[in-house]
Amino acid sequence: MVLCALGIAVLAQNATGGSLLTALTPEPAPGSVPNPYCRSQPSGDLPPLDVSDMRLWNYDAAWHASQWDNAFSRIPWRSDHVSLAANGDVVLRLDGSGAPQIKSGSRIAMADKGTWETEVTLPEMREGMVVAPLWLFNQDRREEIDFEFAGRKSLDLSLHAYPRGEHRKTTVSVFKGMDFSNCTVRFKIVADIPAGWASLYVEDELVHRFERKDLGYFVTGKTRPIIEMWAGRDDHEGFVQWLGKWRDLPPGKTLTMRVHGYRFSPATDDR
Repeated sequence: MVLCALGIAVLAQNATGGSLLTALTPEPAPGSVPNPYCRSQPSGDLPPLDVSDMRLWNYDAAWHASQWDNAFSRIPWRSDHVSLAANGDVVLRLDGSGAPQIKSGSRIAMADKGTWETEVTLPEMREGMVVAPLWLFNQDRREEIDFEFAGRKSLDLSLHAYPRGEHRKTTVSVFKGMDFSNCTVRFKIVADIPAGWASLYVEDELVHRFERKDLGYFVTGKTRPIIEMWAGRDDHEGFVQWLGKWRDLPPGKTLTMRVHGYRFSPATDDR
C-alpha cells in the first residue's frame, strides 16, 4: 500500500543483496510538516504494564528490564533506567550512563497472531537516537516487526526475517518532517504470522501492511514485545546515515519516554 500523503519511502533488498531506495516525496526538514498524530494527554483506555514482579534477572516476571552492553551503542542497557511512576506509568530514561529496554518475560506467552498495543509519551527527539515504542522479536530466529523512530528523520516500519539463513529486511519510512517530541501516541500491530501478514497502526490509522505474498518472505515464529530507546554509535557510518549523528547529552540531561499502557489481544480480524 502506498500512502503518498505520509511521505513514504520504501527500502527493500534487491536480488544482489543491495538496497533500492525509492523516495516518493522530497526530503522535508525535521519539524517542517504539521503532526496530526500528536496528543498532549493519554487516553487511559489501555491497562498499565504489570511490573509488580520486575526485578533484575527475574526472567519469570511479566516484564524484564535489560542490564547488559548494547553492541549498537556506546551507552549500555541499564535496568535502573526503567522505573514505575506513582501514577502507574512505566518511565524509560536515557542519559549518558544508561539506556532503557523493557521486554516481556516468561509470564507473558509469546504469540504469532493477535493485536499488540502501546500508548506512550515520546521523548524529545534528537539526531542519532532510536525510539522504539513497540516492536516484536523472536530471539532464536532473529525475526522482527518494528516501530522505530530514526532520530528526527522518520518513523521506520520494518520487518526482518532470515529465509534459508539469509537476512532479508524491508523498511517503510513514514511521517518524514513531523516532530513527535513529547507527543502522546498509540501504536498497534495486528498480525497473523502463520497467515503471512502484519498491519501497523498509529492512532488507529493504518499506515502500512506487510504481506508475505508481496515480500516473498516473512516472519515465521512467535514473538515477544519490546519497548526501548538508545543512542546509535557515532563512529559507525551506517548508524550516522540512518539516524543522524548522536551528540552526548549535557550533564544532568535525561530523555524520558513514559509508557501509559499496553495490551495484547489474542483474537484478530483480517484487516
